[in-house]
Amino acid sequence: FAGRRGERVVVAQPVFLAGRPVTTPAERQAALRGHVFGVLDLNRLLEGIFDSPTEQGLRAEVFDGKQPLPVNALFSAGSGGPGGGQFLREVPVRVADREWLLVLASSPSFEDSVYKRLPPLVLGLGISVNLLLFGIAWAQARARMEAERLAEDLRSVQERDRLLERATNDAIWDWDIEGNRLAWNEAVQAMFRYSAGAVTPSLDWWMERLHSEDRRRVWNGREAAVQTGGEFWADEYRFRRGDGSFAYVIDRGYIIHDRQGVAVRMIGSMVDISAQREAEEARQQSERKLALHIQQTPLAVIEWNLSFQVTSWNPAAERIFGYTAREAMGRHAAELVLVVSDKKEPGTNLFTNLLAGVQLSEEAREHVQRTWQNLLKNTPSEAAKPDASKRQSINAFAVTNRTKDGRAIICDWYNTPLIDATGQIIGVASLVLDVTGRKHAEDALAAEKERLAVTLRSIGDGVIATDTEGRVSIINKHAEDLTGWRQGDALGQPLPSVFSVVHQRTRQTYRNPVSQVLATGEIVDLPDQSILVSRSGPERMIAASAAPIRDQESKIIGSVLVFRDISDQQAIMEERVRASKLDSLGILAGGIAHDFNNILTAVIGNISFARLFCQPGEKQFERLEEAEKAALRAKDLATQLLTFAKGGAPVRQTASLTELIRDSTSFALRGSNVRCEFQAPTDLWPVEVDQGQFSQVVQNLVINAVQAMPNGGVVRVSADNVTLEADSPLALPPGRYCRITVKDHGVGIKPEHLGKVFDPYFTTKEKGTGLGLATSYSIVKKHDGLMTVDSTLGVGSEFHVYLPASEKQVKPAAPEPVAAVQGQGRILVMDDEELIRELAQTALEFLGYQVDAVPDGEACIKAYLAARDEGRPYAALIMDLTIPGGMGGKEAIQRLLEIDPDVRAIVSSGYSHGPEMANHKQHGFRGMVGKPYKVEELAREITAVINGKGA
Repeated sequence: FAGRRGERVVVAQPVFLAGRPVTTPAERQAALRGHVFGVLDLNRLLEGIFDSPTEQGLRAEVFDGKQPLPVNALFSAGSGGPGGGQFLREVPVRVADREWLLVLASSPSFEDSVYKRLPPLVLGLGISVNLLLFGIAWAQARARMEAERLAEDLRSVQERDRLLERATNDAIWDWDIEGNRLAWNEAVQAMFRYSAGAVTPSLDWWMERLHSEDRRRVWNGREAAVQTGGEFWADEYRFRRGDGSFAYVIDRGYIIHDRQGVAVRMIGSMVDISAQREAEEARQQSERKLALHIQQTPLAVIEWNLSFQVTSWNPAAERIFGYTAREAMGRHAAELVLVVSDKKEPGTNLFTNLLAGVQLSEEAREHVQRTWQNLLKNTPSEAAKPDASKRQSINAFAVTNRTKDGRAIICDWYNTPLIDATGQIIGVASLVLDVTGRKHAEDALAAEKERLAVTLRSIGDGVIATDTEGRVSIINKHAEDLTGWRQGDALGQPLPSVFSVVHQRTRQTYRNPVSQVLATGEIVDLPDQSILVSRSGPERMIAASAAPIRDQESKIIGSVLVFRDISDQQAIMEERVRASKLDSLGILAGGIAHDFNNILTAVIGNISFARLFCQPGEKQFERLEEAEKAALRAKDLATQLLTFAKGGAPVRQTASLTELIRDSTSFALRGSNVRCEFQAPTDLWPVEVDQGQFSQVVQNLVINAVQAMPNGGVVRVSADNVTLEADSPLALPPGRYCRITVKDHGVGIKPEHLGKVFDPYFTTKEKGTGLGLATSYSIVKKHDGLMTVDSTLGVGSEFHVYLPASEKQVKPAAPEPVAAVQGQGRILVMDDEELIRELAQTALEFLGYQVDAVPDGEACIKAYLAARDEGRPYAALIMDLTIPGGMGGKEAIQRLLEIDPDVRAIVSSGYSHGPEMANHKQHGFRGMVGKPYKVEELAREITAVINGKGA
């Protein structure tokens, strides 16, 4: 380079990374880390040799390589050279592993003086060459020392860089622009979820993982920064992770240029900002939502500065108070938030002290200031501490405000201090809700609650209301009586504690109905056989239904449970069910009894007819009498079956039950280890009963009591007069009744069996048919009465029989005739059973009657008309009530009555307790004889009918 004293030589030694190849220019460029420089002033060197300024005419040049070509020239000094000089010397040297060429040339003027100074010149030139070589060697040595120092510094820097890379966990890259190679640190794999060593990050690897929508933009941006000479490049884009997902990254790089300003290298780092971006997006979304909420919320959102001037006034505030945001901004609270109050003196609440009139005095304004300061003091001055946000407080109250147009509205205010990032209070935020409608609704609700309370106290159903947690909030008086819980004890209790319901038979606790209602929002009815267990002990059969309570938006705010005691209705329903069962069974039993009685009629009739040919005391007479007794016992069995028959009404007579009960009880207790205690008033009301059937009832109840006390004991039988009112729980009409009670002290009946004791064929005994109580129940029902049972397991059972009292007087019993009556006249027998026709015809002819027999009603009518037309009418007709497949006596008598109203007919049927038998005269018959019958019974009834004295 040129200086003030001529040109000088700069010797530069490059410094390369140790171990890196430096064969090609590209490799040297990649390994180059710096240079060591030295300066050689050839003129000053020659001056030192000649001890005077250098003479003109000597030229020195240095070339890179072996050829003195202009392109290889590195240094040139002096003015000698071609053009007259005779001295030219080229000296090749090798220094620092490079070829150098030194050229010295002289001019004619220099050669003239050379002889004068030849020795010094020769010495000077030699010294100059040696010094030049020494300078080069010295520069090389210094360069090597500097290179070693730089290498050590580089290793230190590299170690720091490596530690820094680990500490920052950033993906750091180095892009060799000339070689188009991109190197990465290890962090890039861990950061983006690539297995260590599984990939070799490169430029192509990086490009492939750019999102397709970002790739062109990112690459073009890099290229633009490189081509335009920029020093810095940065961009944000999406980068694919190892699991296929994309990370948002920010990538920054610094560009390195060579001497000519060409970009040769770019070094930078890539940082995963996905979390920050998501957080920022969430924050922005939150802010947008908050802004949207503030704009759309029905709450007035108002912010005040420390001077209590409005700094924010949302649309809801405009709607509530009537001031637009433009009108409200910057105005003082006292000018906008007018408070309606009858108090003249300042109080303690912020908004109730804001205004005594439209204008505030300075004193009043100062009081408002102090009130706001009290609110602000809710957050201490040390709010700048880290936990300050936890110590913020909300001031909440309700006041009556006045709007811009003068309306009074009721508002709920929620106020909280606003705190900046340093913890300093900068204002107050108020949320205001217009609750005028709600307050009015609450007042109306309070009045409605009072009306509801009056209603609940007056209705006959139990009502319990709960909150959304299933806790009792309302319980009426009837519910208190049914559950045994008083209101003061029940409020706040979980419903299952107050309302405990079990299954009647299994005693399993039902699931809480309110829980189902609150969970599903649907109405829930309790199943049948639900028993409410009272707190005080009694149990009641109930019907219950639970439903949700909803507000105006159909949101569930609680539930209501309505229940009532249906023990009485259940008892009535069970009575009806039992009666239905008995009616169904009675159809079958009646058919069997009818056929059985027809057979017995033939047996008993023939036995009684055979006895007419014997005298008492004879052996034949005694044997026939025993056979007759056996047949009559079979008749009793048929009578029990007929008790179940449909329409099997008893043949009632007015009677006093005292002796009947006493005799039936004594008969049932024969041979047992149980004694009876009997009690009945002397004025026991008479009843109309079938004495045979009712005796069976008493015997069945007493036998049942004896079986319940296998170790013996006392059975208490009593009768008394009772009058039932209209509100009686018994399934009976009001009126006078005779009540018979049979009480034992036996094992008792299990609760799950109580509802079945009157069912046919139900029994818990090893030996038993299950017909005893069922027969008794049926008999009582057919007497228009009722049978009930109460039992406690391990204590005993108590059966009650209620029979309607009669207004009639008891008639004394007439003596029973013992002999058959002789008679005369024509008799017509109608029966579908040939055996019975033959028996009746033979027996009556023996007694003196003229007898004809026919199988059905049509033949009977035909024969009756023929006899009348012949002038030989029948004195009496014996008609079977039921003819299978043909006309029976019920239809035939109606047709005969149309022909001859004076027809004398006797009804005979195996349904001995049917309505036609019990009330035969109402159906047109003059007399009645039930199957099976004796010949003498039939003869007596014929005589009575012919003589106009039928039963």
